[in-house]
Amino acid sequence: MFNHIGGDQPIQVGFFLDKRFSMVPFVNFSEVFRIANRMADRCLFEWTVITRNGKQVSSNGGLAVDADASIGDFPNLPNVVVVAGNDPQREVSSGVAAWLRRLAVGGSSISALGSASLLLAKAGLLGGYRATIHWEYLDSFREEFPDVDVSNCLFEIDRKRMTCAGGSAVVDLGLHLVHQHFGLPIAMAVSDQFILDSIRQSTLPQPVGARFPRLAHPVLAQAIDLMENNLEDPLPIADLASSVGVTSKQFQRLFKSYLHTSPRQFYVRTRLDLARRLLTQSNLSVMEVALSCGFGSVAHFSRSYRDEFGLPPTRDRRQRRLETGTVAHTHVRKISDRSAQRIH
Repeated sequence: MFNHIGGDQPIQVGFFLDKRFSMVPFVNFSEVFRIANRMADRCLFEWTVITRNGKQVSSNGGLAVDADASIGDFPNLPNVVVVAGNDPQREVSSGVAAWLRRLAVGGSSISALGSASLLLAKAGLLGGYRATIHWEYLDSFREEFPDVDVSNCLFEIDRKRMTCAGGSAVVDLGLHLVHQHFGLPIAMAVSDQFILDSIRQSTLPQPVGARFPRLAHPVLAQAIDLMENNLEDPLPIADLASSVGVTSKQFQRLFKSYLHTSPRQFYVRTRLDLARRLLTQSNLSVMEVALSCGFGSVAHFSRSYRDEFGLPPTRDRRQRRLETGTVAHTHVRKISDRSAQRIH
């Protein structure tokens, strides 16, 4: 939850925008605040934009946002929301990490939207906390930060830490906070402005369709769930079929009919997809990635990887990291006339 003095005082929030931050969660979250103020016909939230040096910062899409202040201007801040980019290899600067840790010691509520959970974890602020992150980073996040209790939920609130999967889940978290601090009627009014038919609860998992095509058959959904929960030590196909209550022949036919592949091929592809994410998003060695994905030898893993993706693991890792780190900086546009209400 946010820290709030109560009464008629607005909740004060600082948005910390990291280099190449993602614009969607920033806009979605701040829009919840803006609309809540309008629906209540009074100031419920005040917010300001903070960057490391107080200068303009560009999003990962090349859109520049003016800053209101630097981290040095806020040695104390009741609530800070961190918005980062989509580069899992990016290290948090020592100055930003120290600033966030000082705020945490002072009792600030610290939130992370989407991939910003990585930034908080790298700053040492999520150890022993329950947290979530966008599904694309879940596997590498668990591998890199075993001291974090990682969930697949839309958002998590654990004491003075809030983390969110990103995307539309940012709106759900915002609506939850409006509800908790200012009541359900205002939250529902804000929800109506977003043309939502309901406010999703934090305990809902991130949609399964984000990982693979939505399935028309419940047996396939169960089977794939079993596969994804047994990647390091793959289960025999016959055991999978038995676990979901069908014969091996029926199991083969279901995969062929709905996914146009065999269970074995789908299982291997799922493990290789995980391997590719780990190679791109973590610093695990090729051998560690191979073992984490159920391959008994590097040679077997490398052959399977090359057959699937056309490149050996090491080369693909290098190429994909170069592609991920390349952001166009031409035609940068500037936001100078914002409707945000600033903290004074």
